[in-house]
Amino acid sequence: GQVVGTLNVESRDTVRVTEADFRMMVALSEHVDVAIERARLYTEARRSESRFRALVRNASDVITILDADDTIRYQSPAIERVFGYAEDELVGRNAFELVHPEDRPSVTAAFAATLDNPTLTSTAEFRFRHKDGSWRWLESTGTNLLADPAVGGFVVNTRDITERKEIAAQLWHQAHHDALTGLPNRVLFLQRLEQALAWRGPDPGAVLSLDLDGFKTVNDSLGHESGDRLLVAAAERLAASIRAGDMLARFGGDEFTVLLERMTDAGEATRMAERLLEVLAAPFTLNEHTLVVTASIGIALSAPELSSPTDLLRAADVALYRAKASGQCGIAVFDARRDAAGLARLRRETELRQALARDELRLHYQPEIDLATGRIVGVEALVRWQHPHLGLVEPATFIPLAEDTGLIVPLGLWVLEHACRQMMAWTAEDPTAARLDLSVNVSPLQMRDPEMVVQVARILDATGFPPQRLVLEITEQGLVDATEATDRAVEALVGLGVRLAIDDFGAYQAGLGYLRRWPMGPLKLDRMLVGELEHNARSRAIVAAVVTLAATLGMTVIGEGIETAGQLATLRELGCNWGQGFALAVPQSAEELRPLLLRQTPIRS
Repeated sequence: GQVVGTLNVESRDTVRVTEADFRMMVALSEHVDVAIERARLYTEARRSESRFRALVRNASDVITILDADDTIRYQSPAIERVFGYAEDELVGRNAFELVHPEDRPSVTAAFAATLDNPTLTSTAEFRFRHKDGSWRWLESTGTNLLADPAVGGFVVNTRDITERKEIAAQLWHQAHHDALTGLPNRVLFLQRLEQALAWRGPDPGAVLSLDLDGFKTVNDSLGHESGDRLLVAAAERLAASIRAGDMLARFGGDEFTVLLERMTDAGEATRMAERLLEVLAAPFTLNEHTLVVTASIGIALSAPELSSPTDLLRAADVALYRAKASGQCGIAVFDARRDAAGLARLRRETELRQALARDELRLHYQPEIDLATGRIVGVEALVRWQHPHLGLVEPATFIPLAEDTGLIVPLGLWVLEHACRQMMAWTAEDPTAARLDLSVNVSPLQMRDPEMVVQVARILDATGFPPQRLVLEITEQGLVDATEATDRAVEALVGLGVRLAIDDFGAYQAGLGYLRRWPMGPLKLDRMLVGELEHNARSRAIVAAVVTLAATLGMTVIGEGIETAGQLATLRELGCNWGQGFALAVPQSAEELRPLLLRQTPIRS
């Protein structure tokens, strides 16, 4: 045929190609291209499959492929490292045989949901039996690829989360149990009590509040280690004596609480309380010491007027106070009419605890005046409570409650820190304020607190307030009741550079002894002495003697509670250095006092 082209081959000869030959060659080349492309795709697929298999075989997670009937068709080699089974040991078995019986329903339900809806990805946490017989916690994610021709199965990715679960369980236990006795703590007890009250069957139950009598004496005489051993031993006896299903908790110190579920009446609860007192009555042996311990128990039965866990606990505590007042081994059942005052007191205690947490406390400052010049030389920080319903509450209303409950310790630290920060703020605004003293009251309970000095040092360091400008006022009654702990605190505070003032000086005789032992700061005259200056010659003579003694020792005397011009004039006549009281300046908020401090106008009356 007609020549339409030429074809160069590897030889140098030229081959003449006809039209028919050319058409055939084109057709053949198309088939060759298709074949080459298919070969390339096949090669890449084999390489991808090889990489996939290598990835699966070396994956840290366990990869399982299931058939639609839950049979294991493929198991990755990681199964041996994680669960001890050989790679092909589980192939052909039902996937759920080794799932913990308690977890099996939820796991099979998740698997079934994904089978019904292939777009879903199921995730489950469950226990799986290790080859050694132990149970391991797993986290599995399943994907339905039954319709994928390359897989044709249900693919499950699994990892071992046993260690994570154990750590979480440990953290939960620590947050809900007492570290010393291992008993449930207040948090867990309140959760359980709330559940019991929510159930509210015909006999919702009762709460017993138990307190060991004289436990502080054990700590003071034998030491805290022996006290801890006693608490552990008492907890073991109590736990062995309650009914199955009841709960024993330790709230702190020597306070235990029992939840009695399905308690029919007060008589039954009282019999349980008597049983607990009986088991505690047997002597305890601590090292070489034998102790006989008594306890008191307050009982509160669930009732419509005690609708919350907090109300029920308060009622049990009120009954406990009455039981302790009746003598050792006392038992008392809460009576709404009889214990109304005690319940109201406990509610105020709860409100005061919340006041600290909710930042409801406020500080007022009363100036201390140099009686000769009228110049402000210092301020005393006085706490108030901005009650959400009662308005601004004076300290006389809540400080005794804080003393009785131990809340005076955190409350006192709050006052000290906020007052120091305010003084530093005034100093930053006007450097002349740097010469002002800050007086803060401290209670005997604070002085006996082993952390007192550490906390004072921390506050001074955190606020930058100079210790020589801080005056901590200790009442003379507090010195009368001083312990060795008080003496150590006084010595350490003086070592910090803090000055100590004796408040209410002249009411007792203890102050003179401390003047001999420690370099005390100002003496604040007892309010009663100041109040009697105008009409009581003996009080006037005592004040004159104190002023003379202080002058001899180089100490400052402050007349406190000055309310009349006559009292002020008498103190000036007797040579009293400083004064404080309504006749000079009333306690004011920081905002109200600021202009007076910065203006420094002399105050005469």
